[in-house]
Amino acid sequence: MKATAVTCLCLLFTGCVVAPKDPFVAARRALDRADLAGALLAYDAVPVTHARYPEARAAAADIEQRMRRSLELVLEALMLRGEWQDQEALEALRRARDFWREQPGLEQLTAATERRLALLEREAEALPAAPAEPAAVPLIEVAPPVVPLPIAAPVVAPMPAPVAAAQPAPEPPATESSLPAAVRAPAPPPSPVRPEPSPALPVAVAPAASAAVPAPPPPAVAAPPTGAPLGEEVAQGLLRAEARLTRGDTDVAVADLVDLARRFPAEDRVRVRLVRLLHQRALRRYGEGAVESAINDWERILQLDANDAEAQQGLAVARAERSRR
Repeated sequence: MKATAVTCLCLLFTGCVVAPKDPFVAARRALDRADLAGALLAYDAVPVTHARYPEARAAAADIEQRMRRSLELVLEALMLRGEWQDQEALEALRRARDFWREQPGLEQLTAATERRLALLEREAEALPAAPAEPAAVPLIEVAPPVVPLPIAAPVVAPMPAPVAAAQPAPEPPATESSLPAAVRAPAPPPSPVRPEPSPALPVAVAPAASAAVPAPPPPAVAAPPTGAPLGEEVAQGLLRAEARLTRGDTDVAVADLVDLARRFPAEDRVRVRLVRLLHQRALRRYGEGAVESAINDWERILQLDANDAEAQQGLAVARAERSRR
């Protein structure tokens, strides 16, 4: 009795774990587990004579399209990661998960991208903030001071004295009026009358022409303070380059780092970041078929570090490719 019960339990357990013989049913179960690869294999195993063969072929085509779209999104995310556009890469990976959730390596790639994005955000927060640029001081036009002009003393022109009218001579005494004119005594000559001086009249005086007084120079405006210290300037330059990479301006970020390396040749941080970015751009250009541009990037790396083995190897391969063309 006990042996019979054990045998029944073994048969029941075996029936639960053994895969179904019908490939169409196996494909349905694989789809329920989101196993697109297993479902595709099962649908392809459905024979032509099967009653549901047309349905199996349509389902297999739909699975192939979903897998292809998911792989395209993963490839796009990898290219975005190579350009340090981690936020856009994460969005592409999440869309790829909607098409094929169980894609091998998808979860690991998503986690790695999230960790690198968080690390870059922490480093950006640790950098000192850029110094605020001083506000422009408006130039105020100052009117020149009013200088009182010297007033010249009025010039009074002498006026001609008026000529007094001559007074008539006094009449002779009445005692001699009866005498004839021939014997009349001559009248004494009239005494001269001095004219009284008249008061001087004011004359309008024209103001003397004043010499041109030069305007005083405008007040000097204090020059704005100079830039940040060298260490902070390098850190701000690196941060601006990372911000350009986040927006997808890879070529502009490379140009900024090249200028920063030229201005601060002793800064290892700038050199290491520039070399790494040039490696990524050279690989991307070589993959796109721009062999000459990739050669230029690798040659610039060797100018910064002559012992860079990866750049030497990439340059040799690219030159050989160019010679074959």
